[in-house]
Amino acid sequence: MIGVAVAVALLMKSDDGDSAADAASPTATPGPTGVSDVDRVIAGLASGDAATIDSLLQFTKVKCVAVPPQALAPPPTCPSGVADGTPVDAMIIGNCQGVWVLEAQRSFLVDEVIRISKAVPDLYAVIYPLPPSPPVPDNQGVPPVVYAAVYGQVDVSTGWSVNIDRGITNVFEGCVRPPETIAQRRDTTKGTDGYLLPPTP
Repeated sequence: MIGVAVAVALLMKSDDGDSAADAASPTATPGPTGVSDVDRVIAGLASGDAATIDSLLQFTKVKCVAVPPQALAPPPTCPSGVADGTPVDAMIIGNCQGVWVLEAQRSFLVDEVIRISKAVPDLYAVIYPLPPSPPVPDNQGVPPVVYAAVYGQVDVSTGWSVNIDRGITNVFEGCVRPPETIAQRRDTTKGTDGYLLPPTP
C-alpha cells in the first residue's frame, strides 16, 4: 500500500563550512505525487487535524433552489431569506447519492471527511478522473476537478475518493465499491494510463 509522505524539515549543510546560520536551511521532502496541491490534501487527510482539513475545503458556486427536485445530487436548498436561483458556496459529498452542503455547515463537512478518512486511511492511487457521465446540468453546478485521490484496500468494498483542484472539491464514499473499481473512471489519455500516482503492484 502506498505510504503517505508528510513534509518534514531537513538541514542542508553548506559546502564551504560557513556559519551555522548559513549551513542550515530548511527544505521540504517531496510528497508522494510531486504535485503540491495533491500532496497537501493527502498530508492533511493523514493528519486527521480538523483545522488543517477545514483549510483544504474548496467550495463551488451553485444556484440554490427553494424546493429541491427529485434528482441525483439536486442543487442545495436556499437558506432562509435567500431567493431561488441565488449562487451559494457549497460542496457535494455523499455515497451513492451526493448531497450539496452549504459553506455555513463546513464544520459538518470537516467531521465527515475525518470520519471517512479514519475509517479507510490507505491511499490506493491518484488518478486523472473522467468528467461526469452523463453531464451534470448547468444549474446543478460542477465542482472543478483535476485529480482524484482514491483510498481503500484491493478487493475490499470500502473504497472512497476525494476530488482535488487547489483543495478538496468533493468527497465520494464509493457506493460500496473497492478502490480498483473507483479508479477505473480515469482518463487514460493523461499521466501514466490515467494515473498521477499508480497503485503499488
